[in-house]
Amino acid sequence: MDANAFNILVPITLIVGVMFVIALAQYLSYRNRKRALEAVKLALTRDDIIDHKTIEAIAWHQPRRFADLRRGCLFLALAVGGVAFSFAIGDAGARNVLRGLTAFPAVIGAVYLFFHTVTSQSDSSR
Repeated sequence: MDANAFNILVPITLIVGVMFVIALAQYLSYRNRKRALEAVKLALTRDDIIDHKTIEAIAWHQPRRFADLRRGCLFLALAVGGVAFSFAIGDAGARNVLRGLTAFPAVIGAVYLFFHTVTSQSDSSR
């Protein structure tokens, strides 16, 4: 394999890998929701008594309280790791590109942390 084909294949493989992981996570989430709704349907067909709170607990996933905080910290850690890795690269142009790319997870992490603070303040005011 020549160098040009290798330079094209590596980024494509990386992007396809990330897309595969995201698609797999979405599929597994869909499958879990489908199973929960099938359990509710089975209980209703057997004429079991199901109150409103039970249906909500089974069928509708409530986000965890600190989910935004966890996601924000993970994205910021990813950005810090990318910046730390950029110091190992000798080429200044590649170093700057990598630091620019790590700005995306840093901004996403900052937004998640902002969401966490806003939702925490609204929860405490109730």
